[in-house]
Amino acid sequence: MSAPVSVSRYQLSTPLLWISASAGSGKTYRLSTRYLELLFAGVPVDTIVATTFTRKAAGEIFDRVLGRLADAIANEEARRELAEAIGAVSLEKSQCEEVMARVLRQLHRLRIGTIDSLFAQIARCHSLELGLPLRWTVWEEHELASLRESAIQAVLDENDASALRTIIHLMAKGDSVRSIYRLMDSAVESGYATFRDSADGAWAYPRLPQVPEEPPEAICQQLRAMAEEHSPLRETIEDDLARWESGGADELLSRGIAKSVFAGRTRYNRRELPEELVATYQKLIAHAAVRIVQLIAWQTEGTHRLLSAYDEQIKKLRGGGLSFDDVTWFVAQHVSGDDRAAGGYAFRMDSRMDHWLLDEFQDTSALQWRVLRALITASPLGEGRSFFCVGDAKQAIYGWRGGSAEIFRSI
Repeated sequence: MSAPVSVSRYQLSTPLLWISASAGSGKTYRLSTRYLELLFAGVPVDTIVATTFTRKAAGEIFDRVLGRLADAIANEEARRELAEAIGAVSLEKSQCEEVMARVLRQLHRLRIGTIDSLFAQIARCHSLELGLPLRWTVWEEHELASLRESAIQAVLDENDASALRTIIHLMAKGDSVRSIYRLMDSAVESGYATFRDSADGAWAYPRLPQVPEEPPEAICQQLRAMAEEHSPLRETIEDDLARWESGGADELLSRGIAKSVFAGRTRYNRRELPEELVATYQKLIAHAAVRIVQLIAWQTEGTHRLLSAYDEQIKKLRGGGLSFDDVTWFVAQHVSGDDRAAGGYAFRMDSRMDHWLLDEFQDTSALQWRVLRALITASPLGEGRSFFCVGDAKQAIYGWRGGSAEIFRSI
């Protein structure tokens, strides 16, 4: 048996590698290179965990790893290119054959897959600790859509009309709503994961700013009088007042003199604004702030009430079926409650998880990262362990599942 290849760039004393790569720059190539570095350094196949977001992408990583190995066995030029890519002085055909044989013997232990499948594997090994039914299944997308529809319908059926009107009125910030179901469905899709992963106190409605003593009607009259005094600004002031009187507090602050004063500027269109005009605008802006915070408070309260009711119904209806988001949530709760839990996962799964390769990392959600971080840091990074991630914040596409490019930027 040949000794592991000495790979100069692969130093476990500096095991962290973060790559930001744009579309078409070869992210899969770089991840497969890292995987091959580990294999040629003698790392056991079952201690390497490579994750991505789709089964297709996982298949591409698998194909790239085995394909480059096969090419290196069959072709001297490919072997030379692989040696250069992994930082080896040279590679012999026999070394490539040995690594290929080792991979094929351990094919059933290979961990190249989706992040969802990794968490599902962990959950199946720890169903009892996670509080899951012994025989649970992952719902298909069409089943999840049907389940959500049933839960929303149950909320509509089991709440009296007055309570529902209050919830919808609050969520819609007082506006009329054409489709109650569509409003509720949108709130559930965008907010349920956040609701479930947050304490009730996080939904405390914002404290309203102090309401100015002078009524807004009087302030508007003052501004109209000033518009007559400052004719170059008359049209802009009148437009600002029209936006305010139509009920658009946020619209008032989006343009015109109000926007400049709100931003702390005392000039508009390269003209210094009179101090009295600025002071009067500031009084109207204070009223706008009260109105905006009130609308946010209403929407927050209504959304919280709806999601609480939905949570109650979905728990009744789902039985032994879970979504992948459910699985991630259960695993995250276990990790959050016990620092030793993550360390026990590898033992129960009969292998270590020492080397992490994370693809498309910009799409990782905060909940997923909570689990991954616990698994990765269960033992200190250093000798015998490593971490690699690759992504592109501009390509984030999983915001609908809580994906946060900010996590990628902050590592």
